[in-house]
Amino acid sequence: MEINLEKRLFGYDTEIEFYDVDMKHRMKLASLLRLFARLAGEDYTERGMSHVFLRERGYIFLVSKVAYKIFRMPRLEEKVKVGTWVIGTKGARFLRGYEMLSENGEKLISAESVWICVDSNDRKIVRPKEFPWQTGCYDNGEIPVSCQNIKSDNLTHWQDYSLKYTDIDGNGHLNNAIYGDIIANAMTQDELDKEIDELYLNYSHEAYLGETLSIYRGDSNDTVLIAMVGDRPCFECKLKFK
Repeated sequence: MEINLEKRLFGYDTEIEFYDVDMKHRMKLASLLRLFARLAGEDYTERGMSHVFLRERGYIFLVSKVAYKIFRMPRLEEKVKVGTWVIGTKGARFLRGYEMLSENGEKLISAESVWICVDSNDRKIVRPKEFPWQTGCYDNGEIPVSCQNIKSDNLTHWQDYSLKYTDIDGNGHLNNAIYGDIIANAMTQDELDKEIDELYLNYSHEAYLGETLSIYRGDSNDTVLIAMVGDRPCFECKLKFK
């Protein structure tokens, strides 16, 4: 099979469906995370490197960090244009950019993600130089946010969440989009009434069926949520509101 490694912007038009939105008819965080993760996977699939193709050859891509600048969250039945491109590599990481535009070209969302490639058998990291298919890098302009480390002092236990069967994906761990629902359910009513300006989410360690996430809130100007499985950090999230 011939693999397409050209540099390109991959994307398409889509519409925000009823199942994508919250009570206020705004696109849910989980729907946004799911759409952009799917977009990245479809880019690789269109190149000839589907999830099955890669796994059969011993490779799995796991999202490590994401950063979103939300100029305006799309709403129910809004038609949007979504796109993704390969930014490049840095150390052991694969960097990717995203954008969402309105039907009229208004920029709604810009985002960056960091991925790592691991061996499907032992989960050891596969560095970019060891990955056999290097795609070309595409310049689609500057992204106004970048992935970052998230820390907070004075953590307070907020709530627990037990992982259920439907939370787990084909890689055997908590699906990255489900984190969006967990985060939204841990927000206060005041936060839910506001519009999100920036979202930073770091996936620290995988979480598995039957485990319980202990979710903590940090004491800072921004909303910081930290989730632990026992002593093991699972994710860190920082939200900035308009």
